[in-house]
Amino acid sequence: MPAGSILVADDDTAIRTVLNQALSRAGYEVRLTGNAATLWRWVSQGEGDLVITDVVMPDENAFDLLPRIKKMRPNLPVIVMSAQNTFMTAIRASERGAYEYLPKPLPEYPAYEDLADDQRYKQITMRMLLDHTSGFPNWRRFTDDKKLRINFSPGSRFAYSGEGICSRADGCGDATGKSVNELMNDRVFQPLGMTRTSMVTEERFEDDQAIGYDEQGKSLGLERREKSNAAGSMQTTLRDYARFVQGVLSGAIPDRKSRNQMLSP
Repeated sequence: MPAGSILVADDDTAIRTVLNQALSRAGYEVRLTGNAATLWRWVSQGEGDLVITDVVMPDENAFDLLPRIKKMRPNLPVIVMSAQNTFMTAIRASERGAYEYLPKPLPEYPAYEDLADDQRYKQITMRMLLDHTSGFPNWRRFTDDKKLRINFSPGSRFAYSGEGICSRADGCGDATGKSVNELMNDRVFQPLGMTRTSMVTEERFEDDQAIGYDEQGKSLGLERREKSNAAGSMQTTLRDYARFVQGVLSGAIPDRKSRNQMLSP
């Protein structure tokens, strides 16, 4: 029978109950809390052989707590579990030393409740969503009933999907307190000197912007994006985009661990 103590921190009572029942049946000693302060007290007292923590808690974000835990007890495994199932959440968990990141099931999000009756959603990985092999359509709004469906076995073939890209960005605001545009500015545009790039329309771009034309030669006007869209709202220049490509190729972004994960089979 397994032996060891597991510290669980989640402000959702139902989640704590389920984890307590499952881990206790497996033979582990389980301690439960709904806040980060208690978790930190237990860790600082040397308690626990494993930590399972939610990201967003009432008193502190787990991403702020993780570095302190790893500094005090570098060998203590920490599993981050979150309903904010996004690319940025997973990357932040990895960067801050999490042993593993466990997203909650997709159908638990209102935007993905259409998938509840199709168990193939369990086969979808982050890589599939990012490399367009998830089985999602490009956009559900183009389907007859406007519902999200899995059109083929996840991972079996390629089909471009804006839904897949955006699913990684959903919840970024709740998990980090920042919009996609703010995250891109902080982590990509500013570090690389991409001063003429944004995920939303900015007035400073309007005097220097390429405009599309239809088949009759009629101007389509300026395309305005008031809300950032991870799958296609970025406005940039050739110079800035070259800086992005150079940054990726030179290893300036992302960090080494994230880059290795991105390029692994």
